[in-house]
Amino acid sequence: LPLAQRLRHRTMAATAVMAATTGSVFPLLVIYDDSLHNRWQLLGNGPLTDLNAPRDAGRLWDGGSVPCGRSIRATFNTSRQALTLQSEEPVVLADSLPLILSFVFDPTDFTRQPGKCTSSPAVKGACPADYCVSVRLNNTRRADSLFLPLCTADSRRTEPRGPLLPPGWTRMEAPLDQFGTAAIVDQVVFVRGDRTRHSRQLQLDEIWLSSRRTPRAGDSP
Repeated sequence: LPLAQRLRHRTMAATAVMAATTGSVFPLLVIYDDSLHNRWQLLGNGPLTDLNAPRDAGRLWDGGSVPCGRSIRATFNTSRQALTLQSEEPVVLADSLPLILSFVFDPTDFTRQPGKCTSSPAVKGACPADYCVSVRLNNTRRADSLFLPLCTADSRRTEPRGPLLPPGWTRMEAPLDQFGTAAIVDQVVFVRGDRTRHSRQLQLDEIWLSSRRTPRAGDSP
């Protein structure tokens, strides 16, 4: 099937509502959006991770919280640990539909506030910040992975049509080409840097593969 059809088949009906509320991006493939909608498997041997943490970043049109909404809470003890979400099957990308990894995170447990997102290149093999993210194919070595520091998109600017994020959460949007990805990916990986030896927590929600536009007929690998 063409990419546009495959994405439509795998995206939940709620995506139409998500697209209206995010304003700047159209979520096409849900990776994680509360524990009920967790489409990608959490791999073992990573940080202590709760996929059902009660704090949630979602908001209804009236600004109220989403009933039974959940998020990911991960406790990293060392920088060697990686929170890895893996798809059941590889995701085939299309050159004609530039994709974005979009998610929200809580930066309160950072050494310092994340900087604004820029087009700075990712770093190969290491995380140069408090936390980083990578998108890659299974069996890619950490030394060969490209890591982007978690950074802050201007949610008030990018979400003019929907409710703002609740206090404490911030949104990141990273074009997949910044990760040096090939035509196929199946993992999203979060790691922490070496800035502290103490255990640290990271909360994540609304992890999607998105685009600046909706899929069109002819979008294919």
